[in-house]
Amino acid sequence: MARRADLCYHSEPKTMSNHPLSRIWRTLKGLYREVAHPPTHFDERVCPDVQDIIFAGHLEVYRFFSQFVPEKAVLDVGCGTGYGSHFMITQGAASVAGIDYAGDAVAYASTHFQAPGLAYRQMNAEQLDFPDASFDVVTTSENLEHLPHPERNIAEIRRVLRPGGLLLLGTPNKEISSPWGRSRNPFHLREFTYEELDALLRVNFRHVHIFDTTFTGGLRSRWAKAQRRRRGRIGIEPQGQATIQIEHLAVNLAHLSNSHSFTAIAW
Repeated sequence: MARRADLCYHSEPKTMSNHPLSRIWRTLKGLYREVAHPPTHFDERVCPDVQDIIFAGHLEVYRFFSQFVPEKAVLDVGCGTGYGSHFMITQGAASVAGIDYAGDAVAYASTHFQAPGLAYRQMNAEQLDFPDASFDVVTTSENLEHLPHPERNIAEIRRVLRPGGLLLLGTPNKEISSPWGRSRNPFHLREFTYEELDALLRVNFRHVHIFDTTFTGGLRSRWAKAQRRRRGRIGIEPQGQATIQIEHLAVNLAHLSNSHSFTAIAW
């Protein structure tokens, strides 16, 4: 398991120079961080030791997801350090399996967020090592954009869901995160527009409902959303309601405020 400083400090993109002087510089810079600065979030992985606005925003997604988990068998894809998986088990999930590609994150989660009915495994999100129809609910928050083949992940989620099971997904709105097209985040392999996310999910799910982002972004982002609105390709936009009805689901909206990401429900 990595030391906490390794897990929680922000690291640099993986395309770093291997020149000896570069390695020495990175080592010295890392030592300086440990001495001079408190931990911060590692790459795209939220560190629970840092209870800041970033952590609060990520936990808010799990608060929204948790209304659907009581007495359900849940799979949390891309669980990271495990705080969200643990939160769902405290909200009444029958069981939660948290999986992540990063071994150090799984080790951290297993050490820091234990509970009956909660287990973590290191696993590739594009090759889920579970039998068909294993779960009632699959959650995945801010993970899809990191995958080289997101369509494989969605197909695998569909496979492991039981009939009528729910996918609950959050992923950045490209209009806000990358308003000029190219992603500004070196860890994001692909971000999605509303149309792209909707099309991706509909390959495997008959019922797809996407909540639009409530954060407006800059001028370019607002222009892109206005153009999308003219095309009639807009997501669900709550107008101050506490709950809304989506087909058979009564959805509590309390935890969807100021979202930078799309939130999708599919079955």
